[in-house]
Amino acid sequence: MFSVVRESLIRAGVLSTSYDFKVLALDSTGDGFLVLVDLALPAEAMPDEYLLEIERWIQSSARSRHSMQVQAVYWRRKAAHDQRGMALKAAVSAQTQREAALTGTAIPAPNMTLSNGRVQSLAPEEVNAFRQALRQPAMPAHRMESPPDGIEAEPEVHSDFSELSETQYGKL
Repeated sequence: MFSVVRESLIRAGVLSTSYDFKVLALDSTGDGFLVLVDLALPAEAMPDEYLLEIERWIQSSARSRHSMQVQAVYWRRKAAHDQRGMALKAAVSAQTQREAALTGTAIPAPNMTLSNGRVQSLAPEEVNAFRQALRQPAMPAHRMESPPDGIEAEPEVHSDFSELSETQYGKL
């Protein structure tokens, strides 16, 4: 899923220094996802209509290449003082002009259907999964296995000193 998002943003002409993103799995099977994108581009360089087109590229590419469903893509623009790596407005307009001429690309072009302006609402489970994922701390790469029930593991003490002998405990 990460490569799908990255390739869609590259296709749109967005420099890698101009965005950060996260992908959240909505289910344990890895079929449904939410994508969160922090964009460091002003609205003048990357209008909202273009973000919607990138979102469609991400969804159609994930569906056609990996049979994955992207339920939603959330965009957040960084404050003006945090914006870095500004992509040129000319690069964005040049990319959109070339769109009509491109065929057989690595990422399939989205079906251009006119929408009636209605946005598909998210299911309550998706919203709850999103909120829960934001509240949870990052999971470590590996976890230590807990000892079986009823058996407490003694803490291991690592020392350069040898164990105390009986005489050092007070027995003579």
